[in-house]
Amino acid sequence: MAANSSSSPSSSSSGQQAPARLEGLVKEFEGIEAKLFDLKMRCERAAPTVTAWLDKDQKAVGEKSKRLVGLMERFEESLEKVKHLTHDWHADATHFKHSLRHNSPDNHFNQQLYDAYHSSGEGNESGSGPNRYVTHDMGPLRTKRLKDDCHPDYYRSAGYDVKGEQFKLIKDGIDAARKYLGTYGSLKIYIVGGSNVNANRETLRTYEGDIGHILDKAKRDDGDAFCSGQPGHARALVFCNTHKFCIHGWNDKKLSTPGFVSTRGIHEYTHVFQGAYLQEACTWLEEGSAEFLAFYLGGKNNQNVLGSFEKQMMHVMFEIQKFRKRNPGLGIENMEDVDKAGARERCFVRELGYDAGCWAVAFAIVQSGKGIKSFYEEFFPMCAKDNERDSEHGDKAKVKRYGSWRQAFKEYVKMDVKTDFYFMFEMFLEMPPSEHQKLLSALKE
Repeated sequence: MAANSSSSPSSSSSGQQAPARLEGLVKEFEGIEAKLFDLKMRCERAAPTVTAWLDKDQKAVGEKSKRLVGLMERFEESLEKVKHLTHDWHADATHFKHSLRHNSPDNHFNQQLYDAYHSSGEGNESGSGPNRYVTHDMGPLRTKRLKDDCHPDYYRSAGYDVKGEQFKLIKDGIDAARKYLGTYGSLKIYIVGGSNVNANRETLRTYEGDIGHILDKAKRDDGDAFCSGQPGHARALVFCNTHKFCIHGWNDKKLSTPGFVSTRGIHEYTHVFQGAYLQEACTWLEEGSAEFLAFYLGGKNNQNVLGSFEKQMMHVMFEIQKFRKRNPGLGIENMEDVDKAGARERCFVRELGYDAGCWAVAFAIVQSGKGIKSFYEEFFPMCAKDNERDSEHGDKAKVKRYGSWRQAFKEYVKMDVKTDFYFMFEMFLEMPPSEHQKLLSALKE
């Protein structure tokens, strides 16, 4: 009985607390219901605004979709154009299967080594080092085709190259270029070097232009070579301390390169040849075609030191690809005239003008369906004005003259350089090395 009497008050207390707890829960749910109702009303008020936003986004998406469709259509048209211009070269790693089918067993040329930046000009020096370029404002740069028995005049500094080793290398390269391209001039060739300022100054006595930077280079024992315009139909080639010529090869090693002196002579003489025809500047075409011919003739005359033409060209391509990864968006179209290029582009004259330019010339030759010899014998005369003679002893070349390298290029390569060639060449650079190698094999004399 004692146990029963003690539990009765506890049960009574619990029964009294239950209705109070339920009432509290009811009030809490009523509060939640009110909040939900308020949220519902807010959503209904916001619905028109949200709907308007959605409609606006849908319109924007629709416009972007239309633009995307338009871009895709243009891309498909470009692909069709690419197939037509490249003789149905396919985008599935079978590019060039038509044009590159004609592999010649004789297409194994040796190469020219890298040269420091070449400049056509004189006088107002800008910068220093391998990427120095010189501008000029002295008279016309035009040269003339001369009789083959007309020889250039050589001026050699006393005390430099006593044994005549550098002179022979330079002359071998220039003679190889003259034999291939013909004799152009008039031409004076200056070979200087060493610290004897008076001897170098005397050697440059007939040089028309500022000789200060040449004397400074000779005194500092820096190697360089360049082509310079002279008054009238004349050019000058200056070779300074050519015993210092070297190349940064693989693993950044410096290699002694005697053959490079000869191929540098080929490169510089090609600018003398170009001076008879080109009416306007195109840095990648000028430097690229000079570099390409030096690679080609240097190999044919055993004047290289790095191996075959293909090996050197593929090494140049390797350097191009490294440059393109570091500098996306830059191409040879940015190097039509180094003197008018922007400050950034101007820093890359080696990569865009020489390296990419050399490959652009190779690409253009294959696209034309003609040979290397034809490119120099036909294309460059087409760049001259129709009312000018390129020869002082005979009729002008039997090709139509356009007075513009762009018009001549369009006729010879069958591509407009702006709308077609630059785009096609960029596509070619995107291809794997195996396709680059095939193009080299397709080059023919």
